[in-house]
Amino acid sequence: MQAQPHLLAKELRQDTKVSSCSYWRDPKWHLDVQKVGFRDGAGTLNWEIDMGDGSTLLDAPWVELLEACRVLVYSLVHDPLMMGAHQPFTVANRFNTQLRKLLRWMAEFGYDNFSQLDSEASWEFYEHVLNGHRKAKAEVTPQSLQNDLQVLATIHRHSLALHDAGVRVMPEAPYDGEAPGKVADKAATAANGWIPPLPDEVALKILSACFRWIGQPMDDVLALIALQRSVVPSSRSGATGRPMETALASFVFSILPGETEPWHASLNASSDYAFAMASRELRTLVLHAGAACSALVQGTTGMRISELAALRGGTDAETGLPRCVRIRPSKTGLNELFMVQSQVTKIHDGTLMEWVIGMRPAGSAYIPPAVRAIQRLDALFSPWRDATTAPQLILNPGGKSALTSATGIGPTLYQISKNMKSFVATYCGLETLPDFLKTPTGSLDLRGYKTGEGFRSHQWRKTYALYVLRTDSRMLPAISQHFKHMAMAMTEQGYIGNDPELLDSIDSVRRQRTVAFLLQQASGTTVIAGGMADLVREHRQRLRDVVGDAEGADAYLRMEEWVVQGDVRIWFAEHGKCFMSLTPGSARCHSIAKTDPWLMRQPNYANRNASVCGGCKCFAVDGEHVEFWKERYQRNSAVLAAAGADRSAGYKVAQERVRQSESILRTLGEPVNEMEADE
Repeated sequence: MQAQPHLLAKELRQDTKVSSCSYWRDPKWHLDVQKVGFRDGAGTLNWEIDMGDGSTLLDAPWVELLEACRVLVYSLVHDPLMMGAHQPFTVANRFNTQLRKLLRWMAEFGYDNFSQLDSEASWEFYEHVLNGHRKAKAEVTPQSLQNDLQVLATIHRHSLALHDAGVRVMPEAPYDGEAPGKVADKAATAANGWIPPLPDEVALKILSACFRWIGQPMDDVLALIALQRSVVPSSRSGATGRPMETALASFVFSILPGETEPWHASLNASSDYAFAMASRELRTLVLHAGAACSALVQGTTGMRISELAALRGGTDAETGLPRCVRIRPSKTGLNELFMVQSQVTKIHDGTLMEWVIGMRPAGSAYIPPAVRAIQRLDALFSPWRDATTAPQLILNPGGKSALTSATGIGPTLYQISKNMKSFVATYCGLETLPDFLKTPTGSLDLRGYKTGEGFRSHQWRKTYALYVLRTDSRMLPAISQHFKHMAMAMTEQGYIGNDPELLDSIDSVRRQRTVAFLLQQASGTTVIAGGMADLVREHRQRLRDVVGDAEGADAYLRMEEWVVQGDVRIWFAEHGKCFMSLTPGSARCHSIAKTDPWLMRQPNYANRNASVCGGCKCFAVDGEHVEFWKERYQRNSAVLAAAGADRSAGYKVAQERVRQSESILRTLGEPVNEMEADE
């Protein structure tokens, strides 16, 4: 029996026929279509696919990918071992359209073969497809979305045929093993995307670990790199051998404040120096250090991984800041904004654009976490950048296993994501999380996160949007301060940069939090304080009616539909929740400023603060905000205690704040008398 062409050696395939009139090597395949009423070219598949960068799939950079696609198409039509063979007409038309979209996305985001398309990558593709559909039409149908998502599932399903033909295959099922139809159903139901933020329990552990790494651990890694380069001159391509291994293995890592042991064990020197174990470990440390900085930048700015990869390296001699970062005064002149420049490939075709990544009071020496992480990335990869013309901030150091002093190249998005996932699994302590976590909207499955595999870098965008809306009392103070600055820059001063999709993400997260809060009110008896508390309690039965007998995801979808249809919006702040969308005319922040709440349709941020909101009929506080009011009570109680006989205006302000805080805390059931004033 003659072997199928795709199972022959690659060089032998070229002269074999794929149809009655086409050969494997042909730039166009004319498949044998047996359909009446269609034009003669209905079965034509043109391999000269535009890859979006001026090249086509027939050009030299895409040789491996072209061969993989040819094997895939032939397998779809002819392989007798594969179930559910496709009709040539379907392959040449519908599947060809799906494949072209996938290939252009792969080229744009740095993927050049199927083996790089893991589940993480599939969710990146999902978001890319979903955004494309939403730009093209207001309503996204499950079927139209499934048609585009199906291509990855098809490629994975044909892994056996691809492997037998010598093609590198997808390492795992796309979409975490979910069927494209189910993924499409969930996405099409949501108004602005289904991908959730990282759970707080996951995000806070990762951000804390990243912030820890940009301190002394990064200093140790930089010292090891300097040691490695001092032992082996930069002109050598290799960095192995007895002197190198001995030097690296003798390095003693630092003991961090509050700890008793070095933060990392000594590097291992192999008895067989050909293995260069210490050099291998150093290379891993460099990649993990880069991943920690990358995750911190994404998590505190909302940058996409493609925008992170496009950042340029180098330091501005005048400002001492990375060349990709600029400082500008705010509109009021009271603050300074840190602006970063990068190429935005996803929605602006590679245009160099900028947006805010931090803010500080004018004249302050404070450096935002994202800027500090970029500084560390610049220092980390500068030895390889200095030896090459590659301008990227993030580089992939030379050497496949052991670290060498050879020049580096810009990593692919897949490599950055892979390194980030490895860092999360190794250093972030997610294995200590429970398997499941009870939430107001159901049970949250954390098992995937515990191994690091459930972490996806693109979730940082929604996570950032969440923390701009509200901080978490468990955050490191430096991270919490940064998010408060960003919230002020983006909401109070109107700075968002050139990225309208980031506003969409913030609106999406606001809606998700609105739905979660209302579900909590429908299903429980949560205590609420504030002017809006009575109205919320009165409408609990209406909220229960919306949900009916639905549970879990079904209950969420019903409540979300009700929120979208009624345009119900809640604005979240550290001190409470604003319901001015229900009664705009009652918004105290607008009445003080004499602005029109019906026209602005959001709080007047210039006048919104705890004192103003506390006396507003649109305001509500629940258990989420207890820590803010405790701290406010203690701080102002300390002011009263220190005032003595002084009864100035400052005393009266503190007195009113204590009264307001005490009232809210008592309503929420907090034991106010047991709180001690701050010294």
